[in-house]
Formats: sequence, C-alpha cells, structure tokens
Amino acid sequence: MPGLVQPQTYTSTTTSFMRPWPLYLKRTVITTGIINVPQDVALLVLKDVPTMITLNPLVTGYEVKPDDASTYIITDTLKIMSFYKAKMKYTARTELGDEGVTFHVKAGGGMMSTNYWKSHERDEASGTVEVVEESYVEAPFFLIPFIIGTVKKSHRVLMDRLTAKLEAKQKQPTRKT
Repeated sequence: MPGLVQPQTYTSTTTSFMRPWPLYLKRTVITTGIINVPQDVALLVLKDVPTMITLNPLVTGYEVKPDDASTYIITDTLKIMSFYKAKMKYTARTELGDEGVTFHVKAGGGMMSTNYWKSHERDEASGTVEVVEESYVEAPFFLIPFIIGTVKKSHRVLMDRLTAKLEAKQKQPTRKT
C-alpha cells in the first residue's frame, strides 16, 4: 500500500574516544510503531506503568519498591546462548510526562538505560499515532552485543504487543449504562 509505514528498529553507536579502549560503551536503539488509535487512547496505556512492564516478553514478575512508588523491581528471564535461562532482577524508576513515560533502568553487570516511550498523532492519518521508544543503553563493552540484541528483540515484541492491545481496545464496543 502506498504511504504505509512499517514498524522499524534502529541502532546507533556512540563511543567516547578519549581513552584508547573504553570500558563502557553507549548505544541507542529506537523502536517505532504505527498504531490505529487516537492519541488519548495511546497515552492512557503508555502511562499505565504495570501494563507497559508486563508487555515485555522477558518480564516474569514485578513489584513496587516499598519506599518509592515510582520505582519497580522487575524480574526478567533471559535466554543465554539458546540453552540456559537465567533470572535477573533490576530496578526501573519511572517518570510520567505529557507525551508518555520514561524508564530509568539499573541492572546487573553495570548496565544502565533510559527508555523514553512517546506517542504523537500522525498528520497524514487521522486517528493514528506513531509510538516511538528511544533506548539509551550504557554497559561494559563485552556485554553490549548481548544487551543490544536482547533489547532489539524484546522491545520489538513489546511494541507489537502494545499495538495489538491498543487496536483491540479501540475495536471494543462501548457499553451504554
């Protein structure tokens, strides 16, 4: 179809060349999706932090940190080398904004990331939004290939699940009381 934009995932590289070989590298992964719902519907789900957490295919559980309601302790199950599964816990501090939600993640192995989930209406298609996730990842150089591969794969599935959830929600008939 002409004008149809396919969901995409991009990766960019940022490396500081101040040292001969940096221990920590920074990478950016951008995942996009075109969703057939109005902006207000998309924002409702983006700002529903538990829903966003559970849409991630790696997540097996989460809890709110007892002393900070904006921070979640999340448990993922990771596949390592196709045959070994490992559970990993990490924290994600959340910030709700006008355009969506931001997750500030601190995980094992020195991995940190900031994930911005934003939605905006598309000018060319009324009732359609583009959801963009920008993930800025920093981790030790020897973990970067595994982490970026995992983020790309899992966040693509997350975006697909978000799309399905939102579009199914939009198709539900409204009940009159």
